[in-house]
Amino acid sequence: MYRLFLFVCVLFFQTVQVQSSEKHVFHKDIYIEARDGVSLRLAYVPANSFLSDFTSHESPQKVIIFVPGRTSCVENNYDLALRLAGHNLQESKVSFPTTSFDFWGIDNRGHGKSGGRLEIDDGIHDQRCHIDSFATYIDDLHQALGVIKKGYKEQKVEYVLMGMSMGGNIVLNYLQDYDTALAMPFKRAIVISPMVKFLTPGFPELGAFALANIATYCGFGEWFIPGHGPRDLSDEAFESYTGSHNREDFLKQQAFFRRHPSMITEGATYGWIKAAFEAVTVLEQMQESPVPVSAFLAGDDRHVDTIAAYNFLTRLKAKIFIYDDAFHVLTREPEAYVPNFWQELFKELEKD
Repeated sequence: MYRLFLFVCVLFFQTVQVQSSEKHVFHKDIYIEARDGVSLRLAYVPANSFLSDFTSHESPQKVIIFVPGRTSCVENNYDLALRLAGHNLQESKVSFPTTSFDFWGIDNRGHGKSGGRLEIDDGIHDQRCHIDSFATYIDDLHQALGVIKKGYKEQKVEYVLMGMSMGGNIVLNYLQDYDTALAMPFKRAIVISPMVKFLTPGFPELGAFALANIATYCGFGEWFIPGHGPRDLSDEAFESYTGSHNREDFLKQQAFFRRHPSMITEGATYGWIKAAFEAVTVLEQMQESPVPVSAFLAGDDRHVDTIAAYNFLTRLKAKIFIYDDAFHVLTREPEAYVPNFWQELFKELEKD
């Protein structure tokens, strides 16, 4: 009874603390240097130590490594981090007691607080999202995983690798490329709205692929594609937003980037589009995964192809959940659009 009372007190205190301050008091930033000298930011949110009292001391430490999507960073996914680490239990929609995880978020190069800026010769544009090949993202991930693993040394640990959207593509390609040489023994991989194939609205897919290749070949790979460029928050409206149906979250994200414009990732370049097409094409070769995969898909996704993802993940024998009316970012959707999402996510995370 005493523990239950203490749990309620901690829950109330932490919920107030999380909601009342933008200062992300629960996490610590760690910077590592990629092989080419680019600074990569890892954000660490430790598991809620209170919840560990409800698990056996013989139980392994549970660790999640999260790879965000394009234009996203740890701050975009901070609510997810707090839920998984057990610091925002009121919102987690899971029964008591629950499991808490050490959470590691990786800002992909050119995103969030990681480096990777590309200065164009005109001195005006600063295209953070440009990349020549997703192999660079994958190599960055492998290096980051090695650093994270060293931090646990001889502890008994269960690792889960999680990716969202572009991050899901990076995770799947990592599993395919490294296969039996993974940086750590993953218990499971979780992909949310993975970029198995992305949509090119208003432009035929083959035409977009050909244009990206021709433009890159002609030396325009570092240029923005039509309709993309420096991000202007004043031009963005919730009514045309297809990330989620959550107006409150949309406004919160907008407010954050107005306060922190240096963390904005701008539009896609021809080089990024070419690299992305190559990254989804190479996945066609993947016939199985070295670790079990669980997938959460949005039925009304306007960014990636849900049918292609479903067919691909079925081939991998993944456990698949689909939320018919949901937009792309499932973790920010109101519960009405993703019924039981959090319960199902935690259930997959806790599977042996």
